[in-house]
Amino acid sequence: MKKFLSLMLAVLMVLSLVACASETPADTTTDTPAETPAEEPSETPDASEEPSQTPVEETPVEELPSQVEGGVTVTMPLVTEPTTLRFWWPSVAGLLTFDMSNASDYLYFAEMEKRSGVTVEIEVPNDAQTQFGLLMASQDYPDFIEYFGNYYTQGYDHAIEEELIVPLEEYAEYLPNIMNIVNSNDDIRRQVMTDEGHLPGIPTLNMRRYGSYYNSNNWAGYVIREDMLNELNMEVPTTYDELTTLLGAMKDNYSDTAIPFQLSCMNGNFMLALGGMFWSGYGFTADWMQKDGVVEYSLTSDSYKQYLQMLNNWYSNGYLDPDLMSSMTLWTDATNAVTDQFGVFPLIYTQMGQIIETAQSEIPSYSLVAMEPLKVTEDAEEHVCFATGLGSVSSVVMATSPNIELVCQWWDYFFSEEGIILGNYGIEGEHFNYDENGIPKWIPEAFTSDDPQWNLSNLQYKYVLYNTPGYIEQDREWIMVDETALNVLNLWNENSGSDWNYPAAATMTASESEDYASIMNDISTYVNECAAKFLIGEMDFEGDWEDYVSAVESMGLEDALDCKQAALDRYNAR
Repeated sequence: MKKFLSLMLAVLMVLSLVACASETPADTTTDTPAETPAEEPSETPDASEEPSQTPVEETPVEELPSQVEGGVTVTMPLVTEPTTLRFWWPSVAGLLTFDMSNASDYLYFAEMEKRSGVTVEIEVPNDAQTQFGLLMASQDYPDFIEYFGNYYTQGYDHAIEEELIVPLEEYAEYLPNIMNIVNSNDDIRRQVMTDEGHLPGIPTLNMRRYGSYYNSNNWAGYVIREDMLNELNMEVPTTYDELTTLLGAMKDNYSDTAIPFQLSCMNGNFMLALGGMFWSGYGFTADWMQKDGVVEYSLTSDSYKQYLQMLNNWYSNGYLDPDLMSSMTLWTDATNAVTDQFGVFPLIYTQMGQIIETAQSEIPSYSLVAMEPLKVTEDAEEHVCFATGLGSVSSVVMATSPNIELVCQWWDYFFSEEGIILGNYGIEGEHFNYDENGIPKWIPEAFTSDDPQWNLSNLQYKYVLYNTPGYIEQDREWIMVDETALNVLNLWNENSGSDWNYPAAATMTASESEDYASIMNDISTYVNECAAKFLIGEMDFEGDWEDYVSAVESMGLEDALDCKQAALDRYNAR
């Protein structure tokens, strides 16, 4: 009966989500844990893989545990007879463009088959949310489902209670390396365990093994045409007022610079936080935040109002794209960046050197300089940022699997020393070599492609474990990135703070999720609509702002806040 009830709830849940998605604009609110990129995503992110918009606080590098100390060597092969496991794997859908449609196309799956004797069949949904509902309805479950937490909105504890997924702490003997790491750090444990104390799935851990000082939270940010800045005899802005002055000067002095500032925007949502938050200096987030354990909703705050007023001023003065609300730009591509169309625009840090080199063939004086996250005043402190958590869980082992122990052993290998190396660097001598200090270094010649879509992210997707369950070494990416890009990354992050961030791993109960969704679907739609109207001037800050706040509150905001507060309280008590 439990499985039947859970099945019906899952089908109804997915159908309702699909209906809402077709009727409402992009929602800035994240209700369930989601995979958050530790590094930059592919140039064109898949909407079905959209990361959490609410970042989490991160343990300082110097406080990270000794990651694999006490790790257990996994004996290979895992089986004596050929065995096949079924994995439902949405995140690889983006690589179908590279004709990679089965496990043998991915280095670590293919190599693991050689080492373990286990064959993996990957099922790649082309519409993950809809097909998840169909999967639940069929009851023909695979052994392992990636991103389960994104689609099953009643929470992991509910799924465990309904005997849909396995509480992995009951299989700790088959997960010695995972349990060693999870139990080594309170922040990791809090982020991957549930309120009821379960380990609901295989975690993704974002770690640093080699002591790099670089912080990869804000892997995207804003840059300025330095050649224009020098010609104007102006300094790099550090406050929003200084940037406003610069944009005015660009508009007045460069007729070809049609859009002085390119604001990151997707489907009319300019509050999307992917690798950076332009508004962080105002001290609010794209949805919920917390101050000393007390939850607040950001998008009715005075700080949010002041930010919208600034954008409205920029829009009125022609500093922003007049077609902004139909924009599909999260960061600037090379084609647009190498023209004089934009003066200030967003980039992924790995684009920096490539864009400069490309542009200088057409504009010899072309140069870029990074702009650190802005402040309202010079002495203001940063309290929110895009922060990558140490751990997250969204991939689960199904309770119906006849191979639960084997699935656990297969994944635990990727948290052993050998598995970490395979999952991050590939095969020694073929994809990497160790340097004189014993640190693995990729072989650049092993990772080349003539495909114009090929980039660092796609490289890592194909060859190594990346943004999936496993132990992600954030250091690995920096091996193949030039020093200019690393300095940009560091500038974007050196003064960022996250003490007001609402933790993404704080989860609601099934009943709270139901109540919350019924409230926030309407609120989010209304908030997004009003944001656009305030920006372009269809709504007036003097006459309409108070009505806007009252309308949001009347839709049940306080009840939604209570749900988020209860989830936070339980998270802090884990």
